[in-house]
Amino acid sequence: MNCIKNSILILFLFHPILTKSQTIESPDWTKDLIIYEISTKNFTSPNGPGTGTFQSTRKKASYLADLGINGVWLTGHNWADKKHFYGLWTQYATVRPDSIDPSLGKKEDLKQMVDEFHSYDIKVFLDVTTHGVMNYSPLIIQHPDWFEGSSWGMIDYDWHGNHKDLDQWWVKTHVDYALQQGIDGYRLDVSIYRPDLWYEIKRRCAAAGHPIVVFLEFERTSDNICDFYQRSRKLSIQTEGVDTLLPNYTNTVLGFKNKYNNTSHYQVKVFYNDESIDEGSSLRGGKLGVNIKNEPVTILPTDTTLIENEQNFIKLSINNLDTNQRISKIRVHSDPKDGYRKWNLSSGDPKIVLTNKNSANISLPPPIPQLQYYSVQLSAHDDGWDGFPSDKNPYVAEGSRCLFGYNFLFTPAIPLFMSGEEFNANFSSNPNLTPDLFGKGTAGKGTWLYGAVIDWTQLNKKEHIEMLNDVKKMISIRKSENDIFRSYLNDTMPDIFELEYKTEKDLPVPFAIQNKDKIIIVAGNNTEEDAELEVRIPIDKVNLYPDKIYTVQDLWHDTKRKITGRKLQNFKINIIRDKVSSGGIAIFKIIK
Repeated sequence: MNCIKNSILILFLFHPILTKSQTIESPDWTKDLIIYEISTKNFTSPNGPGTGTFQSTRKKASYLADLGINGVWLTGHNWADKKHFYGLWTQYATVRPDSIDPSLGKKEDLKQMVDEFHSYDIKVFLDVTTHGVMNYSPLIIQHPDWFEGSSWGMIDYDWHGNHKDLDQWWVKTHVDYALQQGIDGYRLDVSIYRPDLWYEIKRRCAAAGHPIVVFLEFERTSDNICDFYQRSRKLSIQTEGVDTLLPNYTNTVLGFKNKYNNTSHYQVKVFYNDESIDEGSSLRGGKLGVNIKNEPVTILPTDTTLIENEQNFIKLSINNLDTNQRISKIRVHSDPKDGYRKWNLSSGDPKIVLTNKNSANISLPPPIPQLQYYSVQLSAHDDGWDGFPSDKNPYVAEGSRCLFGYNFLFTPAIPLFMSGEEFNANFSSNPNLTPDLFGKGTAGKGTWLYGAVIDWTQLNKKEHIEMLNDVKKMISIRKSENDIFRSYLNDTMPDIFELEYKTEKDLPVPFAIQNKDKIIIVAGNNTEEDAELEVRIPIDKVNLYPDKIYTVQDLWHDTKRKITGRKLQNFKINIIRDKVSSGGIAIFKIIK
């Protein structure tokens, strides 16, 4: 799909539906992104904790280039409040998105920082607070009609109030950052609200020869404007830490396929006239029984006409309704592979058919499908969120090479992680960081990862240097094998599969990824002891021959050995214990 020529582009500012022919193709470099999140104030400390600037951040460009990342997600650039969230300056307490925060520098400083990153082939993405501004923002005084309602203790934009001047200002603001400061894209906080405006922003940038990427925090309907989702697959719970119950924690393939096998989960809420509510989920159960009777076969953006065919409607059966109450409305939420969805149905809606006193069938036209790149998040600034245990480390990996490799960097998805994670930084709180979202509690006792002050002197210690070197090696392997370790659009499932194995320890399930030229084997050891396992490589499945001799390259230890295809069916692997130098993972390449 090529970018559409300007002469036939049409901007539907107030039309919520955009088909694939009206989207902007993702830049080719999107699939190879490795994204590193920076909290601008706390990443560097030129004058004490929380004093980072564009210029001090610029000085770390060579470090990041040496690390190997190629995308920086900068969570701090515009004028923002100094203490609204967690008692410290945050990007998310925006005062004016079109103004640089003077404590960070000037527009010229931002441009110099971006240029420096670009000199190392590192893309720069800005964070955007999409819902509103602080209640003292000059924008509210200048344009009171632009705002209505509130959330997060702030005043919200009236996105659907037909304010053409608001739309034009929003588009110009973000086009200017891209074309004047060289910004390569945006991460949208909370939601997208107006996909049509972001379409126009992307269109103008592409037309100017500077295509950008837009990625969204949560899985929300974006009318194919967002290139990927930040939280599509993540390895932690932000109030608890690493999620060891996730399927992908011990089985990367299962977790990957569960997410992208084109099936959805549905949560149903039934509201009754007496204001009581019953809930149920097709995945997690609940008082209501929710069963999927029909879900359309994968409908890609190229197949949008299929959504009009009733045979492709989503059909659910709902059981255990309260027979003593009348239904006022039903709300259906879904968590599909291509974005969060919501349907609100009022009583008497023809989509609801009562089959008996306590059961109903619901028929829903499928939404326009979303085409995005696969992504995976190891850690991000919201780890350590309000409620996180005060005695725990909000960093997710905590030195685990298994998490960094098996679960994260050696998967076919765009990886995102928080600064400091690469050398197992000790968590050091900004002195103003409180445990409560709105500033309550003792300052300096918060655990929100956004407020982690990076102590770069830790890189004088052996254990931190060893972790950094191992992560650099993993990123180097990923980049050198980028025909395997890259992201894919969700209309394509990479050839990834589990391997049969034997071991005396409780280890993650080893897996393989292949293309027509090679196969790569990945195994993990997340235990505190060295481990041995034997895997069976299905030579028929990967087009290897029993009597042919193959070179097996140990990418992790940089060694090679010769082996016949037959012996690959009983392939022995030794993995050093996790959280030590060169431990936690094994990775092998076989050229076909």
